[in-house]
Amino acid sequence: MERIIISLILASLLVVLVSSIPATADGTVLNSKLISVTVYPEMALIKKALTLKLKKGENRVSLSGLTPEIIDDSIQATTFEPEMSILDIKVSETYLSEFHQEEVKRLKERIEEIERSILVKNAEREAIKSFSSTIDKFSPQIKEHPINIPAINAYFELIEGLFKKTGRSIAEIEEELKKLNKEKENLENELESYGSKKEKSKVISILLFSKREGIGTVEISYLVKSARWSPNYDLRANSVTGKYNIEYIAIIFQNSGEDWKNTEVIVSTQKPASFRDIPELRPWYVDKAERRVFHFMKGVQTFGFQEEAWKGEPAPAIKEELTAVNFILPKGIEIPSDGMPHRVVLASKEDEAVFKYTAVPRFSPYAYLKAEFENPFTYPMLSGEMKVYLDNKFVGKILLNRTLHPGEKRDIPLGIDESIKIERKLTKKFTEYKGTFTKETAINYEYLTEITNGKSKEIELELRDNLPVSRNEKIKIEIKEPKDKSMIKEDGSYTLLLKLKPKDTYRERISFTVIFPSEWEITGVQ
Repeated sequence: MERIIISLILASLLVVLVSSIPATADGTVLNSKLISVTVYPEMALIKKALTLKLKKGENRVSLSGLTPEIIDDSIQATTFEPEMSILDIKVSETYLSEFHQEEVKRLKERIEEIERSILVKNAEREAIKSFSSTIDKFSPQIKEHPINIPAINAYFELIEGLFKKTGRSIAEIEEELKKLNKEKENLENELESYGSKKEKSKVISILLFSKREGIGTVEISYLVKSARWSPNYDLRANSVTGKYNIEYIAIIFQNSGEDWKNTEVIVSTQKPASFRDIPELRPWYVDKAERRVFHFMKGVQTFGFQEEAWKGEPAPAIKEELTAVNFILPKGIEIPSDGMPHRVVLASKEDEAVFKYTAVPRFSPYAYLKAEFENPFTYPMLSGEMKVYLDNKFVGKILLNRTLHPGEKRDIPLGIDESIKIERKLTKKFTEYKGTFTKETAINYEYLTEITNGKSKEIELELRDNLPVSRNEKIKIEIKEPKDKSMIKEDGSYTLLLKLKPKDTYRERISFTVIFPSEWEITGVQ
């Protein structure tokens, strides 16, 4: 009897204990709002605010239909409400239901049908217009022939009837096209509603604890791989004013499954994926090299792996940080989720330009105009493509193949100027034979370069030339001209800085002798 009483008491206590443990309830996401997007060169950080309806105790809320390109380890959730706390975050992959897949398939097939109908109707309209044009061309020919009054009346009645008929037909086709295009637009909008889910998507599940029942807010953030930006530049030089304007441009791509609109968009030079810890310094040993024999197995292959820039008004705000620069785009700029490039001007500067010409007559008969460009920004210009314009004419594209730091300079090519005439020609060449016992051949060369300034103003020109250099001790080079040997470098090259007034001609003469054993044949000279 006592055992029965004790068992009943223990059972009652167990029931009380179990009932006192709160069960996990399913919270409800009332609203999901995109707060901000930070676009990096290789990915983007998405931040959202979730408005939740919660019960007292543990709640699990889920945000579904997210892009499968989410980096799972990057997901974070935060709440600033003291009565709420985040317990756990999980992410899982999911797929559209069979119903949704069938619905997407049906919408795509109907859109294809409408597109075919639009093509047919457009062809019919063009055929009727062509027929009407033919009547127009044919009418004057009939009018030139003598026709009696009844025939003329019958002719005009016929023409009038044909024009009325073609006019009605075109109007009917236009009305049908209008309806088809409207239906297509509605179907595309309906199809777009499935766009963020696609066939494969991800779900973020958040477990949180609330001390009360009611409405709460949680902020979540995550990185996506399906968005990025790359730097581009537009440089416009003006030879009249002597100035240039440079635009720092972001080319943004994103296919995150949702359009970025009515939100803050930040373009950042930071590379989250390139974070590395500081390497440890290890001893640097030098020792005798040991010959090693490697045995290669037939059929075994080795593989190499590689580790994985429209105008907006007003201009973006620029925030420089210790390791990055952030461009905060103005409100109103929208970046749709279409995987297409979208151009945004981040900053622009105007500065004085120094224009110079360069000529290399040995290889080219042209004078090349260049501008001495200096990074005018207070932050680096990342490597990227630059489009170059001179006097509002497109010159070409160049690649900034390395980062250009503030104040750092580089030359920007602006094309050739055919008003500057350059001619290089061989004026003398003769051969001599030297020596009694040791036979040697001496070939004498003389080249003349003429540069004429055909412009109406004085120019500065950098003339680059070189002389042959021997790579064999038995081949000797005797330089006769230029007289000033001090300007010639070890590799035989030299540079002259010239100033040429309008119509002036500069002449540069070089002459040298190549001496070598008579039984030899040499290369490098004609």
